[in-house]
Amino acid sequence: MQKKIEILFAMSFANGITTFFYVLITIIVTYNFSETQLNTITEPMVFILRKFRWPVVQSLDIVFMTIWLSVTTATIYLYLFCLHGMSQIYEKKKSTVILY
Repeated sequence: MQKKIEILFAMSFANGITTFFYVLITIIVTYNFSETQLNTITEPMVFILRKFRWPVVQSLDIVFMTIWLSVTTATIYLYLFCLHGMSQIYEKKKSTVILY
């Protein structure tokens, strides 16, 4: 029973952090832009981030590509790990990966 409470607490904490992050971004975007500007700007948060000049990062695209690559790699690793686990559960000797 204690384990279930810990899992529930961790899930609630993760959802709370995500909700706080989205609310914070919404407040920042609403504060910086009017309604007509929000209708014309498709990605307001990227528009705000482009205003900042970071001497280390030359292009904001590099940061987004790094984040995307790490998430994609972790997802592929998880799928392959699950595929390996399922092959052990069902005692299948050779597993095939279907790529679209």
